Amino acid sequence: MEENGQLHFSDDPIIPGLNEACSLIETGQLESALLILDGLLNKAPDAPGIEAGYRIARFWLNRAENINDIPDGKDTADFLLEEWQIFLDYARSNNLLNTHPFHAIEKYIHYTAGENYKLAFKNADNPTNNIDAILKLAICFMKLGDYNLTIDTLEYARSSSTANPELLALLGESYYHRRDIPKALLLFREAFFIDPTKIDLNILTAEPIIRLKEIAAEEKTGWGDVKEWIPVFGHLTDIFYVKRHLTMQAVDLITKDIYTLEKTYQTMSADRVRGTNTAPRLINKYLWLFDFYKEQNYNFENLSDIRSRLIEIDKKLFVPYFKNIKL
Repeated sequence: MEENGQLHFSDDPIIPGLNEACSLIETGQLESALLILDGLLNKAPDAPGIEAGYRIARFWLNRAENINDIPDGKDTADFLLEEWQIFLDYARSNNLLNTHPFHAIEKYIHYTAGENYKLAFKNADNPTNNIDAILKLAICFMKLGDYNLTIDTLEYARSSSTANPELLALLGESYYHRRDIPKALLLFREAFFIDPTKIDLNILTAEPIIRLKEIAAEEKTGWGDVKEWIPVFGHLTDIFYVKRHLTMQAVDLITKDIYTLEKTYQTMSADRVRGTNTAPRLINKYLWLFDFYKEQNYNFENLSDIRSRLIEIDKKLFVPYFKNIKL
């Protein structure tokens, strides 16, 4: 309908057609979606979302035969998620991210993969033996926005895999989106302490992690993997303010890790240090000890020693930091 010679956006026939195509993509009816999108391209090739939908439907239709040839279950699920990683690169290079068709195919692929993982677990004697598949199933639930089911799945897996950083990070992400912020921050802190390299930042969309990633990238350009610095800046910014009580056994293990890292660190040149994870890991372990001696088992002498050592390792970070910290 026109008003004063203007066509209302809601009256544009292209939009209902695109919505119908996206609904078909979301349910896996890619050939039908492609027919609609092909017609829309002929009518309005520059309309937002049309080219994206066409490219997305064509990409996955080209893989349909391969998918159909794979037995249902874990093999199909693994194939879908492997192809999804390839698709993400394709989507980034063609500006397809954050479009309606992209979100539609994201739901379809992760729903289908999840159903195939569930089938695999149904037929397995002991599904807890395959932690990798459980984590992938949890990611599928997360991508579908079902955070309660994601948490149930991950907590089930956690009973047999208590120190898995990927699992803890995914749990943190899920609790964050369920608005249990303290639990989420505790889990993130634990995950990045254990091994940042095992965590896929592309999956994490929680605002604290996004902020820390940006801070680390800005402050530590040229210092290797940005993930290694996230727990350090989590402490310095007090974003990771939720902390668990440390046992003396945990303190002993951290102290031994510091001793080993110090031996490595002290043999390295400055250039070599910048290209490894030694500095951020050493710093992070010192920060955990610092928290222990400041908040849990106060010891002024140990705090002073840790402060001096951290300033020696990174003066730019720790001189201003300790100006605001009372021992």
